[in-house]
Amino acid sequence: ISHNIVTSIDKDNPASLSKKVINILKNDLNFTGIIITDDLDMGATSEIEDNAVKAILAGNNILIITDYSKIDSVKKAVNEGIIDEELIDELVFKVLAWKYYKGLILDK
Repeated sequence: ISHNIVTSIDKDNPASLSKKVINILKNDLNFTGIIITDDLDMGATSEIEDNAVKAILAGNNILIITDYSKIDSVKKAVNEGIIDEELIDELVFKVLAWKYYKGLILDK
């Protein structure tokens, strides 16, 4: 998902941080694949506070980040109940299932 703002869908958030955009992708377009952000440290989103947290809450499965301190903000959000641990499990399970399907995780 790019960081473009699609004003007709969500004028307040870049697509990569927009639950509205991701809901359209999943529900209206029936996309069942892995949703990956563009780099959250790019200029379009780097100044948005807690952009990694917002990206998870929007429904992205994989976040591309170069500032690994953002992981601390995600852990804090989980600990404070801002991000439900079940959401993390759901998003990660989809990635693991895809890796298994692609043969990247071996069944022993």
